[in-house]
Amino acid sequence: MTVKDAGRGRVLKVLMRGRSGATIDLLDYTAYIKIYESIFEKTMSAKIGLLEGLNIKRHFSINGDELVTIVFQSVGFEDESTYEVTLQSYKLSGPDYMSDTNQAYAIYLESPIVYRNKNKRVSVPFDDRGDVIVKKVFERYLDDGSTKSRLFFGPPVFNNIKFVTPLWRPLQTIDYVTKRCLNAPPNSDPTYLFFQTVDGYFFTNMAQLSSQSPFATYTYHPTSTSTNSKSSFDSFFKIHGLNFGDMFDRLAQTEMGVFNGTLLSHDITKKIASPGSVYNYSTQFERQTHIEKHKIIANTNEDFTGHALQRLTYVPKSSFRHNNMGDTDLYEGWMLQRQSMMNQYYSNSVTIDVPGNTLLRAGQVLNLDIPAPEPSADGKDWKDPYLSGKYIIAYLTHTIVTLAGNSEYTSSMELIRDSLPLALPDTKEME
Repeated sequence: MTVKDAGRGRVLKVLMRGRSGATIDLLDYTAYIKIYESIFEKTMSAKIGLLEGLNIKRHFSINGDELVTIVFQSVGFEDESTYEVTLQSYKLSGPDYMSDTNQAYAIYLESPIVYRNKNKRVSVPFDDRGDVIVKKVFERYLDDGSTKSRLFFGPPVFNNIKFVTPLWRPLQTIDYVTKRCLNAPPNSDPTYLFFQTVDGYFFTNMAQLSSQSPFATYTYHPTSTSTNSKSSFDSFFKIHGLNFGDMFDRLAQTEMGVFNGTLLSHDITKKIASPGSVYNYSTQFERQTHIEKHKIIANTNEDFTGHALQRLTYVPKSSFRHNNMGDTDLYEGWMLQRQSMMNQYYSNSVTIDVPGNTLLRAGQVLNLDIPAPEPSADGKDWKDPYLSGKYIIAYLTHTIVTLAGNSEYTSSMELIRDSLPLALPDTKEME
């Protein structure tokens, strides 16, 4: 690969198939393509911008039952980097008339399982491990049998979940189960997710995602900063755009139960209220799996962790609602911990724009090298120790803009993490 290849793409196919079997390749009329993946969205989506003068939307009768297969490559990578996804149309924007003979409009696409999810309801009793329930629901109601609808599993779920679905949709059922899943001790890590990438569907937790080795290292080199690095630099892994979110918002984190919380339960069978359980960030941190080693606050800081009533969460319980079986929601085992851990991941976030790369996936770990905006005495310690380090790809957008036969290809990502590579000092270090 060469420097000039970075940021270039090659669109091979934009094939639309209607219910009747009619097909048309929209490649010559495609102005841009945007494809979205996220670990916080259950399905992928896309948007295709068309510029055409054949009135395709009328003569092809686009009405929401079309499957569109998009195939493209990163120029400079090997053939195995070909990106292929098939999604279903669900919305067509109104046209903008560019001239008497040209119009521009967009086709919006979603995963085909969204339609199957809308058309089906689940009313089944379940009493099994959470991963087993997810597999049953997925295979029975959502799987279309294609290789791209394959379901990949992370750590096995430790606990059983017993409930009856009250005519929920399949994805709603999966969401209910996902929130209640724990993996085996000693780290319970109730942070399971269900999401889709171009490779298929994933049922895993943040602990497994955080434990991955970094897929790649991306480096930011603003023109005004010199790193004096002697290592070779690959233009494919250069950050072109960088935007950090708030470095912290302690008021919001306190309100969301990141540092402390108390669970209050009310047994509607016995009419008894109980204090439930208490969560403390400082004591629980070492029992959880994190992407980096250190807390987002100083170790001895009890300004945020020393108040158990920072956040109160109320839940109903119903003992012996299943004959002689006690309550199975197990709120004490997951609710406060999940509430804290999922919100911890937005304690550090950054959005980056990089040259398009078809090998990127939502859920991968990336390593960032970010320069410190301060003089470096020896030219070696040029990285910011708090901004650099490992992050998880939470949101990923592939954007291809076609221009006169060439395609500009960019990958934009929102990266998140729940911890820091360097401990915050307990005392001020400024001199």
